[in-house]
Amino acid sequence: MIRRSVLCTDSMMSLKALLIFMLTITGLAVYEDTVSIKVYFSPDNLTYHFIDYIQNSNSSLDCALYDFSEQIKQELLMKNQEIPVYIVIDDKNDEIEGDAVQIDSYGLMHNKFCVRDGKDVWTGSYNPTKRGTLNDNNALIIESEQIVELYQDEFDEMWSGVFKKGTKTKKNKINYGDNKIEIYFCPEDDCAEKVYDVLDSAEEYIYFMTFSFTRTDYLDLLNEKSETVQIKGIFEKSRINQQYNIYKKLSENKKIELKLDNNKYTMHNKVFIVDKNIVITGSFNPTKGADTRNDENLLIIYDKNIADQYLEDFNRIWDQ
Repeated sequence: MIRRSVLCTDSMMSLKALLIFMLTITGLAVYEDTVSIKVYFSPDNLTYHFIDYIQNSNSSLDCALYDFSEQIKQELLMKNQEIPVYIVIDDKNDEIEGDAVQIDSYGLMHNKFCVRDGKDVWTGSYNPTKRGTLNDNNALIIESEQIVELYQDEFDEMWSGVFKKGTKTKKNKINYGDNKIEIYFCPEDDCAEKVYDVLDSAEEYIYFMTFSFTRTDYLDLLNEKSETVQIKGIFEKSRINQQYNIYKKLSENKKIELKLDNNKYTMHNKVFIVDKNIVITGSFNPTKGADTRNDENLLIIYDKNIADQYLEDFNRIWDQ
């Protein structure tokens, strides 16, 4: 149950409870008793988990998918014989047709998320393609009334034909226990700025693993932060000669440790891990296009348990 503006009269209310209350009534955040987050990483079979997700939908399934395989297409079509399945796709995948399909033909509809039964959300960096499981990826299943509402609103916006714009996401900060998660959608929510602010707040370390990285403001910030915090990064080796050559320029800073991914397929993550308890993930690559020309989703998770899982995966890839 989401607590939105419950009056509290307990004179001994804790500072934490007071903060949550004030955030709630001002519309900046909401509080949920329970938020469940399950994370999957390659080399676990993400396709298996995604098919299971589809097959176990009971009343509705709304998916915004940049790319998918013939196998996933057939799973979605079969599920549509049982329940309503609605799909928003990028125009590169317009081979799937029907009244329950909305196609974006401008820029990239780069999301990889589904809303199931009005109950939970699947998201992350994983495209459900033949290579999706072979690539280094992450995926999350989140049970949260408020987060479902945010993703459903974004899906409905795209379903109505509104791409690359829309209203800013409201009440996108969800507190649960001692933790917090923030949800943003690009380009309307200024995702690049949100990531920049988190990186700028780092006091101990910034670890990252990125498929595509072209932002020069992040380059400058990482060089600056290297004076006070540890920085380690993993780049997808096929993308290091992109515009502005961020990998080469960061390599010139001997205080920053960098590696190229050794996976013979693709390091497809878009992840930053900050100070042991913060994870940035989703479909958002640190590029100008991701912030201004694509439909993307971004999660900033303040939860040490989740950060520990991402740190373990970072170390796995770092040690390959």
